Amino acid sequence: MKLSIIFVLLSVIALTYCGNRPKRGVKKAIELTHEEHMYYVDMHNAKRSEVEPAASNMQRMFWDKELADISEKHSRTCIDKHSSRESRQNEKYSSAGENLFAISPEVPVKVVLEHSLKGWFNEKRFYTLDTNGCTGVCGHYTQVTWAQSVAVGCGVTTCENFDLGGKVQDVGMFVVCTYGPAGNVVGSKPYLAGTACSDCPATHSNCTENLCSIPGAGHSHSGGSSEIFRFPALFLSLAAMTVVQLV
Repeated sequence: MKLSIIFVLLSVIALTYCGNRPKRGVKKAIELTHEEHMYYVDMHNAKRSEVEPAASNMQRMFWDKELADISEKHSRTCIDKHSSRESRQNEKYSSAGENLFAISPEVPVKVVLEHSLKGWFNEKRFYTLDTNGCTGVCGHYTQVTWAQSVAVGCGVTTCENFDLGGKVQDVGMFVVCTYGPAGNVVGSKPYLAGTACSDCPATHSNCTENLCSIPGAGHSHSGGSSEIFRFPALFLSLAAMTVVQLV
């Protein structure tokens, strides 16, 4: 009888605890504007054009709506894990890469876009192009600077009770970017070192701001200036995603 009472009591406590656990989910389903699309693409291209050592075959990126839809769908899960490779495939790209980023608390959209790319690009300090060696987390950087990844599409969601680097935050912003075709091919380097545009493919025979570009494609502008916010921040790079805790 005593054992039965203890078992029932423990069961009630367990059920009560589980019932009070904060529920993770979408607080705000952010729809990126055309201006924000172009702004983020311009930032990607700026980073790609300034790699060191310089790239001889770096191609200019463009925004891809299908990849953006894939990214947005995954960001709405508010689960800080990579999506399956199969879920990122479409008619244009049999394989697509994925970068994840999280930040807390909630900030303006352009701020989270800026922080995400800065966090990914800062992984350069762990990567050496000559040896293709990595001493830390480098995969986000190498995907951003993968010469043949010419398309990008991203999604942003504000999440409630979001797991941010192992600590649950009341509010967090989750950024997902999908790149086509996928970079980070085992045994390959992200780009070739050399004089800018000296090894452009025939399809990208023009040179625009140190990037191989398609003739007649023009140049995309964000249509507005960046609103810069500066916060003291702790940057923490994880294998799965880049995390920023603003304090």
